[in-house]
Amino acid sequence: MEPLEWIFVTTFLTLVFIVFAVNPLQVAIGEAVQNSAQLQSQRLASVINIVQSSPDGTTYRFDMPNANCRVRITNGLIHMSITPVAGADISYTVSGIKTPTVINAGVNGEFMCRANRILEIRKRNGAVEISSI
Repeated sequence: MEPLEWIFVTTFLTLVFIVFAVNPLQVAIGEAVQNSAQLQSQRLASVINIVQSSPDGTTYRFDMPNANCRVRITNGLIHMSITPVAGADISYTVSGIKTPTVINAGVNGEFMCRANRILEIRKRNGAVEISSI
């Protein structure tokens, strides 16, 4: 075979491999992002439950994930939406907040994730307050 034919065959085989490898890779990345959203949502819900059952003045600092995500907290739900580098939002909602108390969570209860963002979860006057610091 001539060198040009080798280049053509090698390029063709590489493209075939890429085409068949992309779909399973996208599925795996989507599953990993979904698991991350689930884990972080449950982690935040458990912290809120612990602070709720603690005495007034208890404070916990929650490190937000270093991802492109949004967290919305209401009186019974935590909704986390993560946007991977390529693709649509992947969401997970957990209803693990067992607190009968009021949760005051910033503006509309929505927080954006980014590096070094910390949520401060505090119990004050019987209510759980969540703020970004």
